[in-house]
Amino acid sequence: GGTGVLHHGCAAHKFAASVMSIWIVYNDKDFNCVYATELEWYNGFCPDKRPFFCYFNYNLKLVTVNMTWEDALIYCRDRFFDLASATEQYQLEILQDNSQASTTEAVIWMGLRFVAGQWYWLNSESVEIEMSLPECPEEPYRCGAINIMTNQWENRDCEEKLHFLCY
Repeated sequence: GGTGVLHHGCAAHKFAASVMSIWIVYNDKDFNCVYATELEWYNGFCPDKRPFFCYFNYNLKLVTVNMTWEDALIYCRDRFFDLASATEQYQLEILQDNSQASTTEAVIWMGLRFVAGQWYWLNSESVEIEMSLPECPEEPYRCGAINIMTNQWENRDCEEKLHFLCY
């Protein structure tokens, strides 16, 4: 198989084509997108309309520099994709496993914020998993963090400086 880069509106993702696939490469500089048939991968012309599916690979990066929630958000968006969210229980377990092995800090920022009367993840999903957060936190305690030693969610002062998880 071959390797390539898949471009879409948010980011470019590196991937490896399956060993069973045949990689058909056109050397045209305008063919910067990828599509596949049953057994073949092609680089193609990006404006062409094709069926698609979305795939999310949850690669996490623990940043061991203390920053405010806003600065952590900017850092993650500049260097990665965003502050990490855990909209499903299995994602929360991945976050906890990755964090505990990589930091001595107990509390880390997550992509969780209290906005318009509700806790939301940065991906705009409302909080569905069980959390121990206040229903209406006082200012400035409206940014979400997780204590990885106790596995408890905490609302913290957004100006506090903590380590954080990006993806």
